[in-house]
Amino acid sequence: MIKETVNGTLVLKFDLLENRRGAACAVSTKISAAGELDLGVNGGLAPDIRRRNENIFCSALGADPSRLCRVRQVHGANVAVIAEPGLFSGDADGMMTNVAGIPLLVLSADCGVSCFYDEKHGAVAVMHSGWRGAFLNIYRSAAEAMYINYGTLPGDITACAGPMISRKNYEVGGEFLEKLEHLYPGKGAECVSVVGGRYYFSLRALLKIQLRALGIDRYEFMPLCTYDEKELLFSWRRAKDKGRFGLMAVLK
Repeated sequence: MIKETVNGTLVLKFDLLENRRGAACAVSTKISAAGELDLGVNGGLAPDIRRRNENIFCSALGADPSRLCRVRQVHGANVAVIAEPGLFSGDADGMMTNVAGIPLLVLSADCGVSCFYDEKHGAVAVMHSGWRGAFLNIYRSAAEAMYINYGTLPGDITACAGPMISRKNYEVGGEFLEKLEHLYPGKGAECVSVVGGRYYFSLRALLKIQLRALGIDRYEFMPLCTYDEKELLFSWRRAKDKGRFGLMAVLK
């Protein structure tokens, strides 16, 4: 993971993507010269402030904010195919494109935000996945959609995942483990720990299991916990934060 400050804005970048000429990808933090960088759309943030913050993040990545594309995230596994800039009108938690110059943005405040980059076919996808999106396997949805639309094979994909809440801070109920075992038999012990009669879920562990099952073996997960990094990242579980950080990717 690389920390980089551009014009007073701190962004996080992936080692696996840093030297790729065909794409740029970064995760935003709270820190910017203009104040706390909140990219949220549903927390009462004034639209002009949100647009200013989007512009700041785009500038840090060298992307054109007028071509920014977002989706209405609903904790599902739908991945929209993007051919032109603008807000996708449907519900989705992921986007993919093979068109250069369209920044794709997904938001989080504890959930996983990820990027699949296919350098061979010139395509990129971004995804938001909390436990629901992970249970529905949005990674599989994205990989299959990239194959259908662009010919992307698992071996073509470099997968990168941003900060997310860690196991020790993600308490769940016993029924959660039952659902996990039903969908992913035998994986409960790898993804859920029991401490003092309480259950703790590792979203990161489940996402890695899904990548390996897809045959994607080139991946990087940022080692930061949203709950712990209160100076850097928003966390709904820590403080019921309405703010959001984001992962953005754009083909060059």
